Amino acid sequence: MDEAVSETGKAEPTGEAGRFYGDRVRLLYESLPASLLVAALNIAIVCLVEWGVAPYGRLAVWVLVVCAIVAVRHALSKGYERDPAPDPVVWGRRYAAVTLLAGASWGAAAFWLFPSALVPQIFIFLILTAVTTASVVGFVTVFPAACLFVFPAVLPLAARLFFMGDTLHQAMAVVALLFMAVTLLAAYRMSQAIDRGLGLQQTNRDFIRRLEEEKAAISRLNADLRHEAEEHARTARRATERERYLRAVVDNVQEGIVTLDQDGTLQSLNREALRIFGYTEGELAGQPFSLLVPATEQGEYAMLFQHKHRVGEGGGIMIGFGLEVSGLRRDGTMFPMELGLCGVPCGDGVHLIGITRDISERKRHERLRHDLLSTLNHELKTPLAATSAALGLMAEGLSPPAGTEPYDLLRIARNNLARLARVVEDILDIDHRQITHWPVRAECVDLAQVASETLAAERDYAASHGIHLSLDPCSASACMRGDRHLLVRALSNLVANAVHLSPPQSVVELAVSIEDGMATASVRDCGIPIPPRVRPHLFSALCAREEGVPPAPIGLSVARVIAEKHGGTIGYAERPGGGSHFFLRFALISDK
Repeated sequence: MDEAVSETGKAEPTGEAGRFYGDRVRLLYESLPASLLVAALNIAIVCLVEWGVAPYGRLAVWVLVVCAIVAVRHALSKGYERDPAPDPVVWGRRYAAVTLLAGASWGAAAFWLFPSALVPQIFIFLILTAVTTASVVGFVTVFPAACLFVFPAVLPLAARLFFMGDTLHQAMAVVALLFMAVTLLAAYRMSQAIDRGLGLQQTNRDFIRRLEEEKAAISRLNADLRHEAEEHARTARRATERERYLRAVVDNVQEGIVTLDQDGTLQSLNREALRIFGYTEGELAGQPFSLLVPATEQGEYAMLFQHKHRVGEGGGIMIGFGLEVSGLRRDGTMFPMELGLCGVPCGDGVHLIGITRDISERKRHERLRHDLLSTLNHELKTPLAATSAALGLMAEGLSPPAGTEPYDLLRIARNNLARLARVVEDILDIDHRQITHWPVRAECVDLAQVASETLAAERDYAASHGIHLSLDPCSASACMRGDRHLLVRALSNLVANAVHLSPPQSVVELAVSIEDGMATASVRDCGIPIPPRVRPHLFSALCAREEGVPPAPIGLSVARVIAEKHGGTIGYAERPGGGSHFFLRFALISDK
């Protein structure tokens, strides 16, 4: 039989016959105990029959040899059982060797123990053929093993009978040979049947193994599918929770939020948007945005949607936020609305998100404030002007020699009344829509003279706070074009702010300088510097008030507007030695 070396270094048979060699060897060793039992029984029968017929010495030697071979075969069987990984080729060769010895020992009985009487001869013939038949049953799994036992056991008997010369013994020799041939043929067929059975068994094992592998694979696949399904379920739950959360946020913001596709069709509205326009949920989905727009303004909205290509790839504001437009409620009433649109790129184009806010209440408050300021402007400024004029006439009617104390009281009252009038004007001018429409009488103005007039107008106010005002003697004459009255007012507000920030018994200095074609009017004090976090909003009407810093007068925002109306700027710088430096900067003109 051809052999090959396996991956483990063992020699294995090849070809169709060697596919199940290991199983056949295993079956050999499994049937070996029964064969040994039959052999022991046959040995006992031979001893019983040959006792007194064959020489006792020969019988004893033969029995010892056969028993020794039986013992070796038994030890071989136990060794195979103890081997955790038996090599079929090695154990097959060992089995073949002891089988050859066993066959030869039984064949030797035909010469060594052959009796001279006919009846014992026939008995020996029957015993050897019976042993051969019984043993072949255990050898059929490996046909060569059967041959190794049958040939040594039967051929010596057939030869002994044939060479005895008489017809009866020769006939018995022929019968022995025929018996041997029939036995080997039966053994071969049984070996083929066992091969087919082993093949079916191996196929069944392979099939079962594949089924187990497929089952394991299906189990893993089911586990993976369950894991993916659970993950998808968790993802879906998270997405649902996230959507519910975002929807709750969108529905509870104070602005109306609408989404539109690239054609301007409404896709969704939050709760506030539905309230603003007076619709219920589901009524506006799929409707054009023009349904929420007055008919007179639908053309303007159509132009906005036509220019949506201005939105970039990453999305962005299309027309900005805070655009005041008109909206249309379900009942047909129009209302002022603040609108902001931004674009969001999607797969089918640019979609729009609209932020809407009903500003009807704000407009009403603005009208009320405007009416209140107009009323206060008339009801406060007119009496103050009349009272100031009356005090001026009274002061002019009194001469200082007539009485110094009454004259001083009138002068103080007049100055305080002028200060009160300026504060009232600043309060009323917080509404920048009024101040930005002030008329500016453009004329050639010397900024140094404006500083002198401001110093004269604010000297008494500063003195009442223990502050001394001074004009820098190095101030230069700087001509600009503007309104003298407004410029004095702006510079007076800066002086009042400096007085407000300065400690008592300190000096506030005014100065005018020229640099790079620009005229600068400066107000410098020794007070508390403005904190850096306040400076960006210092000139706003709603400037933040900081703890430990005296609140700045509202006149700073008025001064900023006046400077801007003259094409100039207003600024602040911290003085190196402490204090603040406020300044107004304007462009110079070449002639006065």
